[in-house]
Amino acid sequence: MAERRMIHRKVSVSADLAALDAKHGPRAVLFYTWMIPHLDRWGCVPDDPARLLATIGPYWRDTSPADVKRWVAWMVRRGVLERVKGHGGACGLRVPRFHDHQSGAHFDREAASPFEPADVTKRWTRKQDRKAASTSEDTDRSGTSPSERKGSRSRPRPTPSPTPSPPAIESAAAPPEPEPGAQSPPPEANGHVDPGSVDLDAIAATSPAVRAGLARGRARGAA
Repeated sequence: MAERRMIHRKVSVSADLAALDAKHGPRAVLFYTWMIPHLDRWGCVPDDPARLLATIGPYWRDTSPADVKRWVAWMVRRGVLERVKGHGGACGLRVPRFHDHQSGAHFDREAASPFEPADVTKRWTRKQDRKAASTSEDTDRSGTSPSERKGSRSRPRPTPSPTPSPPAIESAAAPPEPEPGAQSPPPEANGHVDPGSVDLDAIAATSPAVRAGLARGRARGAA
């Protein structure tokens, strides 16, 4: 049974409830209004005054089951309620236009009423079975249920962080060979000169001053 029901606003201007108030007082009207949330999916409650009083008005100390019995009898004569028979001969009370004011309710998800016709039970059971089969088939195809897929769509996908480039490592190996035509660095670049490694003729070929100095040195050596 659902925990709540809809109550239409026209209940406050109902001629039947105005007559009920005039005949039995405001407590009888409150009894009818508070009974609506306790109706099962067929709009029924057990036809048992003591049980109804204990369910609907357990703290009404000045109300007795006999009062409830009188209220119910009047409402049945007025057409506000109707008596029904359930499975095994159980007696119940039903609000005739209950379903007219419960738009959007999913009665197929509720437990079956002991007072509803068998064909109604089969119809709502088949409807629920089709929904369950459709959900199961949808889950089998994708591996996830519709609710899980809905939740996954609402969660943003994480953005992968860029992979940092490895730090540059200075190699301890020998410097690369110079390209053809490139000039080699002078031996004095390191601060040490190996006399045997200096090619004076090569230097003299590129510098007139060096050629002159070299010639004077050789002349003095020959002398």
